[in-house]
Amino acid sequence: MRVLIIGGTGNLSYACSVAALESGFEVFNLNRGLKPEQSAAGVITLTADIRDLDAARTVSPAAGLVGS
Repeated sequence: MRVLIIGGTGNLSYACSVAALESGFEVFNLNRGLKPEQSAAGVITLTADIRDLDAARTVSPAAGLVGS
């Protein structure tokens, strides 16, 4: 299964990313790409600003993620 986490480099979202990876999920973080060194190993980073909905909608389907 796949999971999309908004952010992924802060305290909570990083911990959620690690927990999802350890549970066997394929993890995608959607963030602005400002702190790539703070992403958990094994996470796929999608770079877009969540405040730019068109950009966020463009990268999510490219990763096979569907949402509304």
